[in-house]
Amino acid sequence: MLMVLLIALLVFASPVKALPKRIVSVNLCTDGLLLTLAPKQRIAAVSRYARKENLSPFIELAKEVPAVPVQAEAILALKPDLVLAGKYGARETIKQLQRLGIPVEKFAPVQNFAELEQQIARLGNLIGEPERAQALIAQIRQLDNSTPPVSSKIRGALYFGSGVSPGSNTMEGRVLELAGIENITATQGRKGIAHLPLEEFIVARPDILVLTDYHQHAPSRAQRFQQHPVFRRMQQSTVVLPANLLTCGGGSWTQEAVNRLRAFTAKSNPAEEDS
Repeated sequence: MLMVLLIALLVFASPVKALPKRIVSVNLCTDGLLLTLAPKQRIAAVSRYARKENLSPFIELAKEVPAVPVQAEAILALKPDLVLAGKYGARETIKQLQRLGIPVEKFAPVQNFAELEQQIARLGNLIGEPERAQALIAQIRQLDNSTPPVSSKIRGALYFGSGVSPGSNTMEGRVLELAGIENITATQGRKGIAHLPLEEFIVARPDILVLTDYHQHAPSRAQRFQQHPVFRRMQQSTVVLPANLLTCGGGSWTQEAVNRLRAFTAKSNPAEEDS
């Protein structure tokens, strides 16, 4: 009878999966989550994007670990036991790694805080850091449930290059809402990252214009859009955010973006000035 029990235990017992100790990230957003959740001793490398000033809000953390080009040979040389990747990027590199038996986990771009929380929890479980994941989720929920420090909303929009603007169901749009800004792009019925015609922006009579500094002074068609006379006339009610604060929401940088906008809206809100 004892022998039967031992055999049953060997057959049905679930093997304990070893935690990854050499994790490589090849996507900017997974870079940020990995650097936030994992001890640096377990990070074999992050992507080189993590050290790019205009893109990455976690450069200092990224400097503490190696950076790797998104190339199969370079990644294989690190002998990773887990690779984190975006759902759509570096497809050929990811296919090569998978053909060679390297475990790869893909993460899709998030559109809201709920999706972000799911990804954080998933990564925390994958790397054996559920407590750190839950702590980060708690911070995000605290931000998402916070109340803008203004008594009435002001109207505005965030413009990227070439008239592209975040509408509803976007992380950037939620950042505007948390700062007390009624997002014109969303109220016009646009979802996701969409084109907001300048004419509609003008008709909406915005109180505030939000721009980013991404290639702000680089000569390009996209940035020439921001030199339109309408925008120049709004210079006193324009706030320029560092572009990397809107990269891959989830860390302290998202809170910083909200804080900067809140400080600006507190000065720009007519109701606040009269109170």
